[in-house]
Amino acid sequence: MKAIAATLCALALLQGGPSIVDHPRQLRTPPLRPFVPPELTRLKLESGAQLLVIENKELPLVDGVLIFRGGVAQESRAQAGLTELLAEVLREGGSERTSGLDLDDWLDTHAASIDVRSEPDSLRIEFSCVKDDLGTVLVFIGELLLLPAYPAEELEFSRTRMLSRLARAAQDPALLADRSLAQITAGTGGANAHQPTEESVRSIERADLLLHHRRLLGTDRLLVGATGAVNPSSLAARFDSLLSTVPNVGPLPSPSTKVFRVPGRRTIYVLDRPGMERCEIRLAAPGTRRLDSDYVPLSLWSYANGYGGTSNRLMVRLRSELGLAFEGSLYFQPEWDRSGRLFGACSARVDKVGQVLSTCIELLQAARDPLPAPELEAVRQRMLNAEVFQIDSAQEVLERALKLEFHGYPSEFWTRRDARLRQLSAEQVALAVKRHLDPSRLVVVVVGPAEKLAEALAPLGTLVRL
Repeated sequence: MKAIAATLCALALLQGGPSIVDHPRQLRTPPLRPFVPPELTRLKLESGAQLLVIENKELPLVDGVLIFRGGVAQESRAQAGLTELLAEVLREGGSERTSGLDLDDWLDTHAASIDVRSEPDSLRIEFSCVKDDLGTVLVFIGELLLLPAYPAEELEFSRTRMLSRLARAAQDPALLADRSLAQITAGTGGANAHQPTEESVRSIERADLLLHHRRLLGTDRLLVGATGAVNPSSLAARFDSLLSTVPNVGPLPSPSTKVFRVPGRRTIYVLDRPGMERCEIRLAAPGTRRLDSDYVPLSLWSYANGYGGTSNRLMVRLRSELGLAFEGSLYFQPEWDRSGRLFGACSARVDKVGQVLSTCIELLQAARDPLPAPELEAVRQRMLNAEVFQIDSAQEVLERALKLEFHGYPSEFWTRRDARLRQLSAEQVALAVKRHLDPSRLVVVVVGPAEKLAEALAPLGTLVRL
């Protein structure tokens, strides 16, 4: 077999085929054929909700989603976890007409699904079914909206499951690092630091779920999307009928302003976990929204330095050249409505944590300089080539359009982004990075044995033990 493989490789080289490169940065991706996304139809429902539809008759299937604005960000700290618990109990408990078990039986028999899940800024009801079952599926969704059961026994089951997840998360170093970083950079009042606790979850009663349901699930906060074997006008009529008795719930409260708390100098917070052999490292600095002018250059910088595959600078340096970290990433993580952040994550052995963090800091300092022209062009092409895989299905095109609609972004946002990406110079990228990145004022979180880490971390910043 080895002889055959060697012969094939030799023939490929003689015929001008691909050759083995000496370094990951020498890999080149050929340009892809132009991709034309499917057509999107926008309709206004009688309730005022927006409906986005992509018609696709290749298969007799329909996939859709109802997105209600609000959710986790509207919870009180005392009841953190309320929206997540509501989503689980609403789906598992069913309605006053159709119990959760009966709903499961029907969906399983008809190869259909209805799922409810919470997100930081919304609650989503997603469905999938064959075309002929769409009417029945929408009836079930209408029952969940208007006649939710929230049975006490299901609340207790869901509460137990949620408490189990919290207990497991408390033992997961990666989750502990992420949570600590959110609390430090956003403060105890920040939306990212708003995390469920055992006390908050135990305090939630059935009456709280019903009240939150009435405050959250209204047609004036609704955005609807669907794709598949559907006629947009006919689907709009179905949703008009479904939503005709669903009430309005009033405008959302003003979102809290999220402020990144930048330290006066680089500060390393150590969450002590004695006995750990592998540590979690997190880094953060202020970032941007997607609408900000620096979003595109910071995205390109991220692909070059710590995001998207194994050929970025961080992975090449840590793994290919130094053999230090198990995994790593470093990139500007934008948000839609609030400023995002620079986010870095690495996992390394206890005796290598200082070297890994030092390498990350050195990379950030060097990465404020303009990218060499060949590297800039390679990263630019990689980003443009990767774009087609974000929209290579009708569901993905729809989800992107829903995201723009939800946050009030222009429909041509992604087209403008690609146009800007094609025109960016290395100097423009470097200027954007300098406006947002000061390596001397990073926030760093390390989860691991504090006593063993202190000596290696002390030269890199001010140590604070959590």
